[in-house]
Amino acid sequence: MLGNTMALTIGGVAKTLNYIGQSANDPYSGEYVLAESTQEFRAKVRHTRAKSNNGLQNRHNVELTRTVFATSTTPEYIDKMYYVLQADPGRSAIDLAAGLFAWSTATSNAMMAKLEGWES
Repeated sequence: MLGNTMALTIGGVAKTLNYIGQSANDPYSGEYVLAESTQEFRAKVRHTRAKSNNGLQNRHNVELTRTVFATSTTPEYIDKMYYVLQADPGRSAIDLAAGLFAWSTATSNAMMAKLEGWES
C-alpha cells in the first residue's frame, strides 16, 4: 500500500484523499477518495502485466478523476488524468516518467495548456 492518504495540490489547494481499500476482484489495486460538498476526487492505482515482444511487462497505472456535482444551473462533469509506467521485469522506466512530467509541467504547465489546445 502506498499509504493511508494521498496528498495532492490541485489548483493551488491541498487535497488529501483517504485510502478506501482494494478491489475484491483485483488484489493489485488501491483506491483513494475525497468527497467535498461540490466535488469528489478519486484516485485509482492498478498493477497488471501486459504483453510485449519480450514476454510480459510490468504495468503500473495511476488515474485521478474529479467529479464536479450538478447544480440547478450546470450539469455534472468529470475531468480525468492518468499515466502508465510500463517496463520489462527487472527494468525501470522512472527516468522516462520524470522527463515527461518535467516537460509537461515546465513553465507553469505551458505544455499541458498546449495539449489542451490540440497542439502536437
